[in-house]
Amino acid sequence: MEKKRKEEKEAIRLAKDIYAFPCGSKPYRREYPPQSYQLCQESPPRRLGDSLPYGCHIVILNNCEFAIYIWTTRSREGQNIAVQPNSQWAGTRYQVAGGVDIKVTTSPDGILTAAPRYTFTYDWVGDVIWYGVNDLFGDPFGSHRVVVVPVNATGPACHEINWPAGFPVRGRTKARGCGPATDLHVNLCGLPVPPPP
Repeated sequence: MEKKRKEEKEAIRLAKDIYAFPCGSKPYRREYPPQSYQLCQESPPRRLGDSLPYGCHIVILNNCEFAIYIWTTRSREGQNIAVQPNSQWAGTRYQVAGGVDIKVTTSPDGILTAAPRYTFTYDWVGDVIWYGVNDLFGDPFGSHRVVVVPVNATGPACHEINWPAGFPVRGRTKARGCGPATDLHVNLCGLPVPPPP
């Protein structure tokens, strides 16, 4: 058991090293939509290992052998975004009253058909980004590991969320909180395998 725990910690450390990118610039403010603030730049889907643009992001890494489909409560970033296997999507982090939901399904138009969905939710309150995950209408990644990894982690409640079997171990997951310089990487179907040296 201890050996497995050490291996998991090492895999998470490597994932942080591989996909870490700076996120400490001063945010700029631009009204869109009214009464919300865009804080970073957007990024289209990319292949795993590609460098990410400078900025503050929520990154969804598709380590699965199948495509996933992303929907956000921020329509400006688009809906039903297909992310192919071994690719990633980086979404802009926003400060919006009520928070932001990023929903992931394994079928196209899954939100429209009540397909099982995985939801990553975050809410930026003051100097803390609170985040959590849940499933609805089933477990789209059942039997596949799901891990949320804070990169450049700051704050006492800034911890990973680990669902070894693709769903919460105790029926639900407590919210976590990180400082504003932290990026959050959602790894679907396990952690990425680091490239050979």
